[in-house]
Amino acid sequence: MNAISRRQFLQEAGLGLAAGAFEAQLLANPYNLPIGLQLYTVRDHLDKDLEGTLARVAEIGYREVEIGSFNFYGRKPAELRRIIASHGLKVFSMHFTEPQLQSGLARCIAQAKECGLSYLGLASLEGKSRASLESASRRSGRAAGFSITGTISITRRWMAR
Repeated sequence: MNAISRRQFLQEAGLGLAAGAFEAQLLANPYNLPIGLQLYTVRDHLDKDLEGTLARVAEIGYREVEIGSFNFYGRKPAELRRIIASHGLKVFSMHFTEPQLQSGLARCIAQAKECGLSYLGLASLEGKSRASLESASRRSGRAAGFSITGTISITRRWMAR
């Protein structure tokens, strides 16, 4: 039987624990990219306690969020940006409705910039816009035609209702 010293045992055990912790981190985030949360998933909590919910989201470990409200949770875009940033979070994107983009694309882009967004998305298409793939592409392409506007990229996001 080979005996090892206490020092050698502690060194090897420490290395094993460090390797295990590193492996767990790799498995949790294998591409080492920021992991964000779509705030729509916690909308009921945000309605009751915006600041507390954002604090909890940051505490869990999220660093980026997508706004899940078409009205900035009743705040001005710059105010919401400041509140979110105060919790160590960064706003990455938000989606607007088709009518919002059709009736006021410039306003939506200005609000998105004010809130610090990188991406502005089309949440879903209205009934007649979904009638056919060709129609959907043509109608959504009107907004997506403005693909880069300053620092805002407009994306299309398809969701079934």
